Amino acid sequence: MPDPDITIDLTDANKGETDVKNGAKIAWHNSSGSDITLHPPSCVSPGNATQIANGATSRNFTVTGNVNASYEYTFDVGAEVGVRTGNIKIEPQ
Repeated sequence: MPDPDITIDLTDANKGETDVKNGAKIAWHNSSGSDITLHPPSCVSPGNATQIANGATSRNFTVTGNVNASYEYTFDVGAEVGVRTGNIKIEPQ
């Protein structure tokens, strides 16, 4: 698998916003200390939930959203921590 253009590091805190360009390949790296379930934003393909083991990196996703739009994603960090969020904002080319 080729390296992604951007890797978003997930911890046990909310992530904030990450700016990306349409067509970019992104991945999420799990540094939370627990296995997580990522619910990716609607601006990426594929859009299905994926499990990411602690210390592992997800598969690559392709950004396919509308320019200047912001898309939320969530990730479950286990019952003791709960659900955390982040956003992807699509930048102009």
